[in-house]
Amino acid sequence: MSRVLTGAASIRRRPWPLLGLVFACLFAVFLVGCRSSLIPIEPPRAIDGVLDLRGWDFDADGPVPLAGQWQLAWGELLEPETAGAREAWTPYAVPGAWNGVEIDGAPVGEAGAATARLRVLLPPERGAMLLRTRGTSTAHRLWFNGREQRGAGTVSTELEAIEPASPNALHAFPDADSVEIVVQIANRDHRQGGLRRDWLLGNYADVSRHHTGWVLYETLTMTTMFVVGCAFLLFYATRRRGVFRMYFGLFALACALRTSVAGDGMPLTVIWPGLPWAARISLEYATSWAAVGLGVLTVTRLYHQEDYPPLSYGLLGLGGLAALALGLGPARWSMVTVTPLQAFAAFAIVWVLIVVVRAVLARRFGSRGLLAAMLAFLLALVHDIARARGLLPTPFELTQPAFVGVVLIEAAQLARSFAQSYTVIEQLSKDLTVTNRDLEATNKAVERFVPYEFLHLLDRTSIRDVDRGDNAGQVMDVLFCDLRSFTTIIESLEPEQAFAFINDYLSYMEPQIRKHKGFVNSYLGDAYLALYYGGGDETLRSAIAMMRSLEQFNAEQGHVPNMEIRAGIGVHSGSLMLGTIGGLDRLDSGVIGDPVNTASRVEGMTKMYGTPLLISEATYRRIESLDEFRIRELDRVVAKGKTEAIRLYEVLDGLPEVQAERRWATREAFAAALALYREGRFEDALAAFRRHLDEVPEDAPARLYTERCQGHIDSPPVAWTGVTILTRK
Repeated sequence: MSRVLTGAASIRRRPWPLLGLVFACLFAVFLVGCRSSLIPIEPPRAIDGVLDLRGWDFDADGPVPLAGQWQLAWGELLEPETAGAREAWTPYAVPGAWNGVEIDGAPVGEAGAATARLRVLLPPERGAMLLRTRGTSTAHRLWFNGREQRGAGTVSTELEAIEPASPNALHAFPDADSVEIVVQIANRDHRQGGLRRDWLLGNYADVSRHHTGWVLYETLTMTTMFVVGCAFLLFYATRRRGVFRMYFGLFALACALRTSVAGDGMPLTVIWPGLPWAARISLEYATSWAAVGLGVLTVTRLYHQEDYPPLSYGLLGLGGLAALALGLGPARWSMVTVTPLQAFAAFAIVWVLIVVVRAVLARRFGSRGLLAAMLAFLLALVHDIARARGLLPTPFELTQPAFVGVVLIEAAQLARSFAQSYTVIEQLSKDLTVTNRDLEATNKAVERFVPYEFLHLLDRTSIRDVDRGDNAGQVMDVLFCDLRSFTTIIESLEPEQAFAFINDYLSYMEPQIRKHKGFVNSYLGDAYLALYYGGGDETLRSAIAMMRSLEQFNAEQGHVPNMEIRAGIGVHSGSLMLGTIGGLDRLDSGVIGDPVNTASRVEGMTKMYGTPLLISEATYRRIESLDEFRIRELDRVVAKGKTEAIRLYEVLDGLPEVQAERRWATREAFAAALALYREGRFEDALAAFRRHLDEVPEDAPARLYTERCQGHIDSPPVAWTGVTILTRK
């Protein structure tokens, strides 16, 4: 206790080091929160509804706001087909409200409906893109290249039919060189309609980090205010001294509530995605009115010698009545009070400044630090107003961190009057830090069981957003890989050695999946199922890379010496349903669709044909750069339990290089022999395959065909179709 009292005395003698430390910490927190939001001062801007980003390097230059001159069709809700046929469009500056946009010589108001359009031209070299939408007032539908995305609320040309909703959202951007964005917007209750804030486009990682950074920053801001508010209410409840502490605690809680539903992060909407728009708006403005009144009482009761109580309590009563009315009334009431709120806040700030200046002149305790914080806040407010009007081209918004600075400075000034409270606040801060670290570690651990790509395909950004039964349809490539002679290998190993073997083997194979836009959906003992979303070329590159990694594993592994580990890979493509399955307390990610079963059957055929890598015709048709690979047609088969035949292709690149080159050099002779076989000319086909084997004796599929030809010669088929019908898996 003596050390605490000594520390308090030192703080009273030297307040400025403490204030400097608070400002430094605030600035550091601000930079951490917004560093991912820094964008170039002069990014490209849209002209006549076209944003040309072909010369933009997203990796080096970062995300780009979709700002500039969009096209607007006022009073019409057009879908992409009808929007493309429209010739006359009105220029619309984004970000910005449509209020005041002139249509037929007359400015429009805030209420109404419209369609906005923008064409984005992208550079040819780019990764997966993500678009962050924000500040749409107040309901919208969205399309990318004619494909509808997740919107918000209900749009309508009938005002009473509009259901407002305006969340911040992340959308996967199409993989195309030119993307047309069409967005229907409808507004009834908000004072400003349209696209009021930047939509941000960039690399998947950059935009995700930008969004997460703001959520974490505002969550930290909200949590800090909430903790400070609860602490001061607790101090007042235990000591019942200094009523200004109670007002300050309520003021901090009101600010925390407002932060939870306003700004870029909106932490409460992340925790409660279904929060109605009307409730969020009412809460935002109700807490704003309440915070102004409570802020006045906090300062004026602290420096009560310089106060005029009737005025201060009058401001508190006005703020409280307005907060109560807005909290109970409809959301449109909040929009009506925007200008009165600004006037009320301006008058309250002037009055508080007068009280604080008088306290400084009277040399009241802590008044100089509070005055410095308020002046810094006013400068930040002027900066942001100038920035919003285009007078200062800076990427920072300083009002919120400066306001947090005022709150923290006031908290520091009040806490100095009872230094022992620092122990409690410090412990709360440590607990919060530990909780955040535990949450971060938990999230990283969860990603090892539920791939982030799976969440992305479900249009989710966090595992918390996933519910049982969530699903999405996708056309993907399915790869099934299975080890050969796994039972024999395991029988020679102890359990610990067996796990070490399989994990070591997978450490060679799995990176080649992620590197080529795929992820492992499930492990099945010695086998695994992988899904790919990057196209057939990437999938085939991944499969070939796994064959090369297997060769490296064989050269380096010491689990089963003198034994060559072999594997078979089968690939098929088609429509899948990805989703979550399970009971109430246990969920898993799953994939449903015939391509999964077919991929497993194709892998099983690698054993029959004696080749390590087979693909189906569906996958073959998805390959754009066929010249990059060495592929030969192998057979047409009907798998057991199936009725339709599929073509099989052997990927020679999966073989050791010498074998691959020999089979590729003789591919025409093999194809000619295969054609004779399909025509039913078995004796000619047998001779052709034998001549082929004389040149390539290790060609296992050719050897299989010689056996088939001989079998058909000995026992001619009744109705020959050239298709192989399999009777086992």
